Amino acid sequence: MTAPRAERHGVVRLARARRRRERPHHRRTIRLALLVAGRAVSVAAVLFVSTTVGIQVWHVGNRNIDLRAQIARVESDNRALADENERLAVQAQRMRDPEYLVPFIHQQLGLVKPNEVFIQVTPAGPRSARP
Repeated sequence: MTAPRAERHGVVRLARARRRRERPHHRRTIRLALLVAGRAVSVAAVLFVSTTVGIQVWHVGNRNIDLRAQIARVESDNRALADENERLAVQAQRMRDPEYLVPFIHQQLGLVKPNEVFIQVTPAGPRSARP
């Protein structure tokens, strides 16, 4: 009677030992799966962040190009306005000079001095073709 019991006890020990060996294998598989999942999540997070940063850099670059073009247009407009201001300043200076102003007034208003005759020449309109 003792022999079958010992055998049975040995079989039970062997079965328990197998279970113990299998459990660490499952733990390794679970650890490996968690490690792979963690790395996959990390890679996905890095890709998401780098893509987001890349898109923002692209948007900022386009905005920078647009602003540079706008600055160039505004500087061109400023140069044109400065030229116009200078032209108007010269004209204002001329308007203070009587030697320029008297003929200008006579021309604009059609005034004449004594013993002068005013002749106004108007451009001819389109002529009709005569047969």
